[in-house]
Amino acid sequence: MKKQTPIANTIDVTDYMIQYDSACKKLLAHKIILAWLLKSVVSEFHAISIHEITNVCIEGIPSISQIPVNGDEPNPMILGMSSEASAYQEGTTVFDIRFHACCPRQNGWIKLFINVEGQKDYYPGYAIQKRGIFYCSRMISSQYQTEFTKSDYDKLCKVYSIWICMNPSKQDRNTITRYYIDKENMAGKKQDDPDTYDLLCMIMICLNTREPYSGTGILKLLNILFIMYPIRWTRQAKGIA
Repeated sequence: MKKQTPIANTIDVTDYMIQYDSACKKLLAHKIILAWLLKSVVSEFHAISIHEITNVCIEGIPSISQIPVNGDEPNPMILGMSSEASAYQEGTTVFDIRFHACCPRQNGWIKLFINVEGQKDYYPGYAIQKRGIFYCSRMISSQYQTEFTKSDYDKLCKVYSIWICMNPSKQDRNTITRYYIDKENMAGKKQDDPDTYDLLCMIMICLNTREPYSGTGILKLLNILFIMYPIRWTRQAKGIA
């Protein structure tokens, strides 16, 4: 067998990472997994059964690596490994998973835009929270000419960006944090319907795959699902022993 060069080994590792990332996204995109995620961390779904979320609330088939984050980027890419390769080579940024979900209310149904991201690197050189807020903002702005036109802003749908961090710092393991829009009455007691301003929410779920049976609820489920996530491949690809 011909001995591979370090460059060839790196290419093999990168190819493996692309395939594994694709497999992880497909796993997360299963409706039953998304249903547990929504019920656990999205307040609108707390009182709804997993069966109803899976079969009624989640619309269609979630998009995996198909929708560009920036609306002016090229057309949606092909599902799977080829789209991942394009993202690596061309710098195109796409949502890992994006889908719509409808939630029953007393006066009808509301529509939510949901984005789910799997984040391997906990220190990518910027605050993950800021990237999550940017993703939320893009989902808000993308609704113009689709959910509403001209100045009909009442038709804006709430957006969620959920980030699953697979290798967080030790102190952040097994934590779930929500970042959202709230209001503060600086003078007087103005009354507002939260639906008029509560339109953006970023959620960080920090796992502890080193102790997969730790945590409870959605944390324990995700810890077990991602126990085999190959952090070592990332290190090898970067030339780290």
